[in-house]
Amino acid sequence: MVWQERHRQSNADSVATIGIKSNQNNHEYMELEILNKKFAVCKLQGTENINLKDEYFFIGKTNEEISLVCEESSIPSDRIECEKGWKAFKIKGTLDFSLVGILAKIATLLAENNISIFAISTYNTDYILVKKENFQNAITALKKNYKIINYDEGFDNKTCK
Repeated sequence: MVWQERHRQSNADSVATIGIKSNQNNHEYMELEILNKKFAVCKLQGTENINLKDEYFFIGKTNEEISLVCEESSIPSDRIECEKGWKAFKIKGTLDFSLVGILAKIATLLAENNISIFAISTYNTDYILVKKENFQNAITALKKNYKIINYDEGFDNKTCK
């Protein structure tokens, strides 16, 4: 697996980093970043009221709907439906398009533990959203098959709730 790691300054209040080293393939290494924010998944009438200044938001549009993932504090007033209470992991680094199965491995592990996900892929990486009431269980599930290394000295599991 080719893995490029990007180093960046992060706000300790908003990001906690955990590293995952597979117990099955010791040559594989990746980091998951816990985004210490609360997200909502919304169905919208239009895009006019989306706060484009937020650090994180994801828009999807098809011939049937406009979907938005945003911070709970930025839910647009013109929403048709909205589900709050999501927490997120970000796969750190830039994933090469030739890589296979990274998201599938994480999704399968969480599915085996009855934890559903909402996945988002961007040009650079993938994001995995989990309902906040299942977030600590998601971390526990990842610990069953992976060694989780906490690189952020100030990380506190209480911030994940």
